[in-house]
Amino acid sequence: MKVKNVRFAFILLCLLAVAVTSVSAYVYNGRKWASRTISYDKHTLSSAWQTAAWNGASRWNLVTPSNFQWVASDSGDNDIYLAAIDGQYGTLAVATTWYSGSTITRATIKFDTGETWYTGTGTPSSSQVDAYSIAAHEFGHALGLGHTNISCSGSESSRPTMCASYSYGKTYFRSLHSDDSSGLNYIYP
Repeated sequence: MKVKNVRFAFILLCLLAVAVTSVSAYVYNGRKWASRTISYDKHTLSSAWQTAAWNGASRWNLVTPSNFQWVASDSGDNDIYLAAIDGQYGTLAVATTWYSGSTITRATIKFDTGETWYTGTGTPSSSQVDAYSIAAHEFGHALGLGHTNISCSGSESSRPTMCASYSYGKTYFRSLHSDDSSGLNYIYP
């Protein structure tokens, strides 16, 4: 299943919202991987993008006591790639998961080529999207988390990575919030 337009994505999100289970403030979508070590295919990405994707994925690998791990690979079905999403500024990236029952069987993450991306580890300009931050967010979706129920206003340092919105030029999604860690530990104890 591929998201072909924003209208379809909105409808899909509305349908998923009805089926989502909320525990604490994080949102678990009711589906998880059968394994705790999941590889993602990075072979189509440039070196800078591979680093940004790894930085985002590895944030989840550091959560304890969970032993869930994202592992980079040059082959497989869990593709990470760049492509046009909406042809304009707006949708930054999309994580799509396939599942059988409550088991995730495949995931892809697509970053929108219509955006101005920053792939470094410093600070992006106010007109750039931080690839590291958005990768961390999308890998959270790919492991089974939805957008958090915590308020995403106020201090940037208190915002979970799984907030539904992002501000250009910011890096606060790079660091997981306790809500994000609690979600991962709930799904993969």
